[in-house]
Amino acid sequence: FGDAYRSFVCALAEQLSLVLSQLESLHKRTQSENERKNLLLQAPIATALLTGPEHVYQIANPLYCQLVRRTEQQLLGNAYRQIFPELANTPLLAILDRVYQQGEPFVSNEFLLPFPRGSDGVLEDCFFKFNLEPLRDGNGDVYGMMAVAVDITEQVRARRILEKAHDERA
Repeated sequence: FGDAYRSFVCALAEQLSLVLSQLESLHKRTQSENERKNLLLQAPIATALLTGPEHVYQIANPLYCQLVRRTEQQLLGNAYRQIFPELANTPLLAILDRVYQQGEPFVSNEFLLPFPRGSDGVLEDCFFKFNLEPLRDGNGDVYGMMAVAVDITEQVRARRILEKAHDERA
């Protein structure tokens, strides 16, 4: 081995070591992201992950798909506005924008939303327990949000019937 060849082999070994380190880091990050995705997909509540200022669906678990009456294929990779044009005149889009822009969570225990429940597409008043949690990158910048929702329409209707009956007796 000459000095030039020895230097070349050492430089090559350093580069290989760096590449292997980067691959290991990427593998760990990918494994972590897959674990997070699996947790969201298996969550026992309707959950979705939306990213960017257009609120593009990255993840939607089966309960979320069932709740919004859309398939995973209809949701993933598409923006909220494209998927739900019937909700354009509701306050929900402004709430999504505000969570993304200001990075403040949104929590509602009884959120009224006209929503198509049947296959005919007719909107009816529905009520949701609804949370939006901003997601931040390593720099603290918001890159998306996690949505968690529960349809509480039947509970609200039952409560209102009981309240009305109580008021009539009083």
